[in-house]
Amino acid sequence: MYLKRMNRAAIKAISSFLPEGELTNNQLAEEFDDLTAEKVFDKTGINIRRIAAEGECADSLGVGAANRLFESGVCAPEDIDFLILV
Repeated sequence: MYLKRMNRAAIKAISSFLPEGELTNNQLAEEFDDLTAEKVFDKTGINIRRIAAEGECADSLGVGAANRLFESGVCAPEDIDFLILV
């Protein structure tokens, strides 16, 4: 019996890209009188958040991640069948 080989989806590479802007717990505490940087960290476990610049959105970050991947030599743009953006 002849079995037809099926193509299967696979994740071949993963890349990430973060915006350059940052928001620290100290900056948050400065905006709220009853808040300290330590209190924010105790509640969230986060010290620094990355903040997108004006006009920077998910597709900008996706392009940055793709460019980083291509520059690394792991794959080329023509190797990509689809992207998963999270």
